[in-house]
Amino acid sequence: MTTLMWLCLAPLAALTGWAVYFAVKHRAVILRQLWLGAAIEGLLIVQLVTGLVLYAQGSASEDVAVWLSYAIVGLLLLPGGAVMAFVERTRFSSIVMAILGASLMVMQWRMTQEWQVIW
Repeated sequence: MTTLMWLCLAPLAALTGWAVYFAVKHRAVILRQLWLGAAIEGLLIVQLVTGLVLYAQGSASEDVAVWLSYAIVGLLLLPGGAVMAFVERTRFSSIVMAILGASLMVMQWRMTQEWQVIW
C-alpha cells in the first residue's frame, strides 16, 4: 500500500503546485489540470480496489473502516473540485483545486498510517 500512496502523492503534489501557481497568477483551472485530476482519480480507484482485495484476503484489522472512509471521501473530492472548476471560472477554482490537492495528500498520509497499524 505504501507504493500506491507514493504513486498517488506524486501527481497530487504536481496538481497542487500547478493549482497554486495558477491561483497566484489569477488564472482559472484549465482542462489539462482536470485531466491530471482524472488520472489521480484512477489511481485512487486502484488503491481502493487493492485495499478491498487485501481486506478480503484477511490482511486487515477492524480499523479498516477508517481507511475505507478516507478512500471513499478521497474519491468524492476530485469530482467535486472539477464541478467547482466549471461553475466558478475565476482564480478561486484554482484555490479550490489547491486545497483539495493538499487535503488529498494529507488523507493519503493518514491512510498509509492506518494501513501500517494493521500490518
